[in-house]
Amino acid sequence: MPRICHHSFSILLSILALVSASAQTIESFEGAGVPTNYVAIGGSLSLDSSRYRMDSKALRFDWVLPAAQLTVNQNIPNLGSSKGFAAWVHLDAAMPGKQISFQFFKSGALRRQFAINAGFTGWQSVFVNFNTHTSLVSSSGSFDQWKIVMPSTAGGGSLWLDGVFFTDASTPGLLAGDRQLPFVNPAQDDHWAPLPDDNLNPPAGFPGPPASAAELQGLADLRAFYDNVPSGTLSAATYNSRIAAYQAWGITRDALGVRGVPVFHNNDNYSDASAGGTVPLNLRDISEDMLAIAKSFRIAESAGQTTYANALKNAFLDMYYHLDDQGFTAGCALGTIHHHGYSSRFWAEAIYTMRDALATEGVLADAEETMAWFFN
Repeated sequence: MPRICHHSFSILLSILALVSASAQTIESFEGAGVPTNYVAIGGSLSLDSSRYRMDSKALRFDWVLPAAQLTVNQNIPNLGSSKGFAAWVHLDAAMPGKQISFQFFKSGALRRQFAINAGFTGWQSVFVNFNTHTSLVSSSGSFDQWKIVMPSTAGGGSLWLDGVFFTDASTPGLLAGDRQLPFVNPAQDDHWAPLPDDNLNPPAGFPGPPASAAELQGLADLRAFYDNVPSGTLSAATYNSRIAAYQAWGITRDALGVRGVPVFHNNDNYSDASAGGTVPLNLRDISEDMLAIAKSFRIAESAGQTTYANALKNAFLDMYYHLDDQGFTAGCALGTIHHHGYSSRFWAEAIYTMRDALATEGVLADAEETMAWFFN
């Protein structure tokens, strides 16, 4: 099964329209210890470098009691009608049919709340607009405490939290719902925004009539073009260059999972400098590196350069799993999905080029579902 979970001037304007967190900064848990205003009830908190969505650490919440809570005492002023909440949440074990609740309080009274589906693993984006995507308990626009409440029937586990911030300019129409947050902008029809909903609720008549003979021939021509492998062998210089590009991502895949340089797409909420965001917009970079590695693998494989081919295949698989864990997977909308293709088009070609290796690994169906989710 695929991991359910789970980025010019015009683009800069889109980013600033999406989120301008002048009232709050991003909490990425890079300090020496757990922030003193974060408290666990029914569990324990620690900082962990084995999972992170920003920088090099995340907050780990190990809970042991049903309905355990991560409570945060934090004064959030009335940020206006566009106030929103953003965070990344990581699970190692999915909880199908269960929900994780987010609750926001003022002087002990519940003001707003929403719940996300917990049937995912890896990092999941949690980006909502308070006025549009939360249950209204009170119209109060300020909070002094918020909580993450684990499912009441869950017997324990671990949750990682990273990149937490509140914003005063969360444009509702640019946020995208997904399998975990289906209540965010259902039936949205603005440009890229319909992609997640079209996957969750396919339009009437989809996928349409069978392809014509001419269309099938066109696909065959495209396949022949992309399957063409240049003759000759892979040079040592090119091989070393590809391995160096892979190593720059700092990816480790072991019993703890997969981790490496965080990846963000071109319209990611965390790119906003006014929120303390300094993240690189690097989905295009890793996509280009993956495609270059994939093409070099095909040359080495065709030329019988087994050592080169195996190393390149393993590098590609590490990068594939890293992106999947980062939320670039079927079912996750990354908070916003608009203009996504501008930075990810090489990713799809890389997946196609490595389809045989992915099939041998047993993850081709998952990769195909992810491609359909982001590019249909």
